[in-house]
Amino acid sequence: MYKSCVHLVWIFLLSTLLSACGGSSVSITKSSNDNSAVVFYIIGDTEVASNTINTLRVVPSINGDTGRWDWQFDNTQLDEDAVLIGRDSISYTAPTVSQATILSFRAERSLPGQELQTINKSIGVYPADDQSRRPLVNAGSDLSAEEAATIALRVITSAQGGRSIRAIEWQQQSGPTAEIVGAADQDILTIKLPQVDSSVPLVFRVFAYDSGGFTGFDDIEVSVLDTFVNALPLVDAGLDREAYANTEIEFNGSASDSDGELVSLLWEALAPDQALNIRNSDTLKPSLITPNVSVDRVMEIRLTATDDKGGSTSDTVSVLILAAVNQPPEIRDAYIDPGVAYSGETVALLAEAQDADGNILYYKWRQLVEENQAILTMTDDDRATATATLPTLTSNYIFKLKLEVSDGRDTVTRDVSFQGIANVEPQPNLFNCLSQPLQQGCPLWPLAPVLNPDDFTACATDPGSSECIFTKIAGPAVLACLDAPGPQTCGVALANVADPSYVLEQLGEEDSAGRCNPAFDERSFEHYIGALHEHTAYSDGTYLSRPADVFDSVKAAGLDFAGSSDHSDNMAIPLSAGRGDCALEQTLDCLIFVDENNRSDAFREWLATQEQALAASDEDFTAFRGFEWTSDRFGHANVFFSRNIINAKTGPGYALTMARFWQWFSYPAEFGGGSDGLLSFNHPGREDAIESVAENLGGDPGFTFNDFRYVKAADYRTVGIEVFGKGSEYDSGGPLGSWLSYALDKGWYLGPVGSEDHHDTRWGDADLPKTVLVARSRSRDDLREAMLARRFYAVAQNYNDIRIDFRIDGQAMGSRLRHVTGSDLNLKLRLESNAATVSAPRFELVGPGNSVIAKSSGSFWETTLVSSPALKYVFVRVFDGDRPIAFSAPIWLQEGDQPLANCAVPQVWKDEPALLPSI
Repeated sequence: MYKSCVHLVWIFLLSTLLSACGGSSVSITKSSNDNSAVVFYIIGDTEVASNTINTLRVVPSINGDTGRWDWQFDNTQLDEDAVLIGRDSISYTAPTVSQATILSFRAERSLPGQELQTINKSIGVYPADDQSRRPLVNAGSDLSAEEAATIALRVITSAQGGRSIRAIEWQQQSGPTAEIVGAADQDILTIKLPQVDSSVPLVFRVFAYDSGGFTGFDDIEVSVLDTFVNALPLVDAGLDREAYANTEIEFNGSASDSDGELVSLLWEALAPDQALNIRNSDTLKPSLITPNVSVDRVMEIRLTATDDKGGSTSDTVSVLILAAVNQPPEIRDAYIDPGVAYSGETVALLAEAQDADGNILYYKWRQLVEENQAILTMTDDDRATATATLPTLTSNYIFKLKLEVSDGRDTVTRDVSFQGIANVEPQPNLFNCLSQPLQQGCPLWPLAPVLNPDDFTACATDPGSSECIFTKIAGPAVLACLDAPGPQTCGVALANVADPSYVLEQLGEEDSAGRCNPAFDERSFEHYIGALHEHTAYSDGTYLSRPADVFDSVKAAGLDFAGSSDHSDNMAIPLSAGRGDCALEQTLDCLIFVDENNRSDAFREWLATQEQALAASDEDFTAFRGFEWTSDRFGHANVFFSRNIINAKTGPGYALTMARFWQWFSYPAEFGGGSDGLLSFNHPGREDAIESVAENLGGDPGFTFNDFRYVKAADYRTVGIEVFGKGSEYDSGGPLGSWLSYALDKGWYLGPVGSEDHHDTRWGDADLPKTVLVARSRSRDDLREAMLARRFYAVAQNYNDIRIDFRIDGQAMGSRLRHVTGSDLNLKLRLESNAATVSAPRFELVGPGNSVIAKSSGSFWETTLVSSPALKYVFVRVFDGDRPIAFSAPIWLQEGDQPLANCAVPQVWKDEPALLPSI
């Protein structure tokens, strides 16, 4: 069916093109759907309790992006420091009130060509114990029980006004202290009653807190009956006293037992000071540092003695704490590492604070939860260094946290945030594909347009519809001819259609790198330098060398990573095309077995490369595997991180068509394809086996990867192009003076690669070009993400130590930004020479067509650009005098008033040796 469908498509395309070249035209228009007006609402509780944190959010009447809104409120009612405004939300702390108070909020925004949109919301704020709103609490009837008995108290609660009960808390109000068995925050409280000298009542109070912050409570009295023959201990905690705040004091207590002996002593501070650290709390002479209070107040300390029959007695001493002059603490730093985190990962919450008075500091990290946001699991949230673990994320979030630092009297705060990024959907397995063969990620997915009857049906009603099969596979060259027929446009279209790979290149997933913006964090992302495009005797490198030698050499040079990429031609056969000297007795090893110590690896070079990469990797260095696809007509390309390989010389890819390569590159890795690989175009323009012959006849249309013809199904994972290689600078040899700019103008999203392309044994030397990846870490997964993000740059030979930082509006190189035409773009560029000598640094800012938009000299440059539809990207060339020494990745610019969503976390194949395939 597939062949017959493609045959029909070819007939349609050729006949249409020929008629177009003859002067007639066909107009293809895209249909648009008229959506009914979207209505926006503000959601959130309309009744809240005082001193509670609440959130309001703008939502649309239909699914979609709400956009950015400006919020207004009465700042005489709300403290601005207690308000946090988001893109479409506002979080606030309700004020303290003694009677009902109304808060008014307004959200508004103005879009070009539209009237001002406004939404109003009124919120009622009430005392937390408001009689008509607080939860209903019933602790049951009073009861009696024998001393030392274990009993259970039960409470029944219900919230009012459609709210829900969020928490329950039991407290003992009076009487000898009972021992709580288990938790005090459940609807059942289990307690062990104390021993008593005579019957005595104990009063317990249970609180219920609802989702609006309202609080209700009820009391229950338990009469403890004296039934044991045991004289309780005599206890004296000492005389009441005074002490200044933040000073050390010592207590001197006494305890005895008339009919036995004491088995334990315990000093403890009572609420609100229960967190105080009491040193030597199990002796009669403990000590503590008094709280740093702002006004004079009483602190109570209790001494409890327990005898050998389980009886206990307590006594309390009161300390009047006198306030002293105090300076609030200072938060010197607070941040989250990493600043971009993925599902299930744990981030570090890091704080540094100091106190001029030398007071003990108390820390508290709190998540500022917005509506429907995922909840973090916090550990050690009362310490300067804490952790937070993300749940499985179904969408991206900005997680916001508040750090509170107190010296016991004054509290200072700082808000911090980090980005939580969801994972991409997992790829379907074999059984999924058997049940739904046309779903994305299955082998038949690229052919879905020609196998789906709906795509043919759409042509009957509107041949120009984007859903019509002919429009889907026509491709940009054919559509350009149909939209503007003429000798130039239709001549290009005919030349493309004559290539068998053209139609196949239009099939598959339309997954442009421009559909999302990679997440980035300035604080926690670092620059990692490494060596790419290395060769060994596994292909045409030095005799008896192997990838492990590459990794050892690059690691010894102090670099962060290395990617080997021997030619795939040799990977399946025990044959080396190596070079160099070889002793006669080593001839077989040089030409066939490659590695005299591991001769069996000659029959499994692809698998052996991965094993060697894993063995060489540690926390300070990462090695990864790749291969070089080698066509002397179309060009060479490196593919890194793929599970499988493909050989250009055993199929049509060597000289006829790239169709098989692009098909393999898009085919699921689980079924033998390269859908997990990342591609970089190598030394563009060098492979010209046919171009050199056909140059005077108009040139070879297949030269430089079919003239860098854009393949939409490959775009997201085609990440780079070499600008430096060996000891050369490649880029300026391209059309209009730049291969990089030429490929970008074709539609590709590419970053510049500094390639060693080394066949000797000096891998990692400073006189070879390098690539610098800006990543979360040097782990294999994070380096791969940096490549996918195009967050990298190339440095020339003998300039390996330089580092560049290129930003627009604070966003790093590789970003895809949206701006309204005419808006200002703030550009910053910094060059750090480090150990390198850069005598005359200068910059060129390059745009489409290799146009130099602006120039500057020196090591730092800040300027302003004006956005326009024609300015689709900009990148930076760095020079030392007239010599190019570095290229930055581009920053892509799009039209729009809302930012792109962050790219999902790429799925990375786990490098488990047991699962490694052999070729």
